[in-house]
Amino acid sequence: MRKETINIFAFEELSEEAQEKVIREFWDINLHYEWWEFTYEDAERVNIKIEGFSIDRGWSIDIKLLSDLDGVLDAILYEHGEATETAKLAREYKAKMNILVSRLDRVYNVINAIDQKFPGYWNPEEIPHKFADLYDYCEELEGEIEEEME
Repeated sequence: MRKETINIFAFEELSEEAQEKVIREFWDINLHYEWWEFTYEDAERVNIKIEGFSIDRGWSIDIKLLSDLDGVLDAILYEHGEATETAKLAREYKAKMNILVSRLDRVYNVINAIDQKFPGYWNPEEIPHKFADLYDYCEELEGEIEEEME
């Protein structure tokens, strides 16, 4: 049996000569044709379709969700593994979304209960002043949810 030892160094730990050699060897690491393909494939595995991106003067990406947001978050947790940074972000995002959605559900339940007791009460043009804040709160929560999704 043969045993080998490999020493791993951070780029900054290398001598100037070694750093230059590394730069010469790997200068084209992201310049190969279709270098982004694995990113598209990974996105599709978690129910996201990348429709385009730009790395010129800032970063932008156009995406389309292929399932509902919960489906995307669950797929990230499954595909990337529980211990990954993306899984950590997915869990945090899911927790925030659950809080916002439950708050919004409670508000809608109040509005629906009032609407059942007083049909037509929530006509936007005739919303009573004392409940206008509640209606605004619903819209505000919907805005928060949309911002969280961006």
